[in-house]
Amino acid sequence: MPNESNTKLLLVALLAFCLGAGVFAPPLRQAARLVGLDQPADPEFSAPRNTEVVEFAQAKEENVAFNVENHKYHCLDCRWAIRCTKNCQEIPISEARRLGGVACKVCGGSCR
Repeated sequence: MPNESNTKLLLVALLAFCLGAGVFAPPLRQAARLVGLDQPADPEFSAPRNTEVVEFAQAKEENVAFNVENHKYHCLDCRWAIRCTKNCQEIPISEARRLGGVACKVCGGSCR
């Protein structure tokens, strides 16, 4: 059974997370003051816009080893990618899929 201090700590952590993300900021700031938080998160903080998230995801796209003969793609650390020296090219995973590539059954086509 949770005691009062554990419940308060959990509530404070949840409030801090939500305040930092800018979710429901005004009501949560008031609730944070009620449970004893002296300094809520920065009111100037704003969560990233959808376009920023998409641009970040595109910039971080994973490269894979794409076999041009059998159209399989591998994580760059996969044992089959390491063995593939002649027919493999390093390309973004979206390009491998666009070319009709099939994920490797060993690594799943991704290191993530």
